[in-house]
Amino acid sequence: FDIDDVVKTLLLQCDLATTAGRDPIPSSGMLPTDPPGFDFSTAVQRLGNNTNLFRQQSLRFCTQYASSIDQLEKQLFAYEDVAAADFLHGLRGAAATLGATALATSAGSLEKLVRSGAETEQRTRALRQLRDNLADATARLAYYADQLAACDEAVEPLDITDSDAVIALNEQLIELLMTSNMRATAVYAQLRPLLVGYPESSISVLDRAMEKLDFVTALGVARDILASNPAAKPALASGLAKN
Repeated sequence: FDIDDVVKTLLLQCDLATTAGRDPIPSSGMLPTDPPGFDFSTAVQRLGNNTNLFRQQSLRFCTQYASSIDQLEKQLFAYEDVAAADFLHGLRGAAATLGATALATSAGSLEKLVRSGAETEQRTRALRQLRDNLADATARLAYYADQLAACDEAVEPLDITDSDAVIALNEQLIELLMTSNMRATAVYAQLRPLLVGYPESSISVLDRAMEKLDFVTALGVARDILASNPAAKPALASGLAKN
């Protein structure tokens, strides 16, 4: 496939390709450079060219993962493989979303080793590479988060006054999750206060998935939660049937 065509499709689906005045293509001076092992420019495109959202998610990544390697090491060598593999899966997805491609690759490689029951020596080598890549990624993301100028939010506030508007917001979230588009985080921030009355256990899973940028898990839970709303079922039926 052609990556440029994929990006154009994502922008069209998110109503960003032709909307005047919203999320303009940043100037080259506003975009981070792409050193070896990184693809920040594509990551910003996935965010609808919203450099402020890229900045926010970079800071969140650094906060969540910068000091996480020691806990992972304990899990690896205690052979707590389920917990270690789950952590690595989340790290791989978050790193790939933000353009830290080398880190995503090393996290994926170590995840495969863990799931296959690899021995200590293999885990040690892979962990050393992961540690180096994570340190590099958090340092660069923190730097660019500090340097990038904040811009307007990608998603403008909606005036939620009736169930039709709530359903529209739900559908938007599902569509963005299906395409792994980071605008889903901004949409979810609007939707979250409206989820009063839904099962708390499901909401907690969805909160954690969105926090970790685990869009696969978030999509499944979001569909279950939204489909449990009788008023939402007709609006969601076509999307649920397709996937």
